[in-house]
Amino acid sequence: MNTLPLNLKTAGLLIFAFAGVSCRGLQKAGAERAAVAVPDQWQQAQATMKRPARDLTKWWKELGDPVLNALIAEALQNSPDVRSLLTRVEESRALRGVERARLFPELSGSTSGSGSRRDNDL
Repeated sequence: MNTLPLNLKTAGLLIFAFAGVSCRGLQKAGAERAAVAVPDQWQQAQATMKRPARDLTKWWKELGDPVLNALIAEALQNSPDVRSLLTRVEESRALRGVERARLFPELSGSTSGSGSRRDNDL
């Protein structure tokens, strides 16, 4: 049982056929491609190799924006270093272990004993 109207089916078939024809390409069968001259070496390679490397550790300063400079200075001052981050990760793992231990049942036990000795020689 098909529920699509006939004109919708026809439109879908036409779109599919048009897409198939258009994907064939603009080049006719048997046509040759034009040869493109490709240089052996990039022409500007030597010019770029001679420039010294730029220091990009403070690239934002070249923008000359005092607000951006202040925001980055504040972020660098308040950001934790790697050692303190590792310490926080270890701390959170330890806390996770403590919290995970609460999921398991607790076992407890105790023992007691008493003894007496009788001397039958009396």
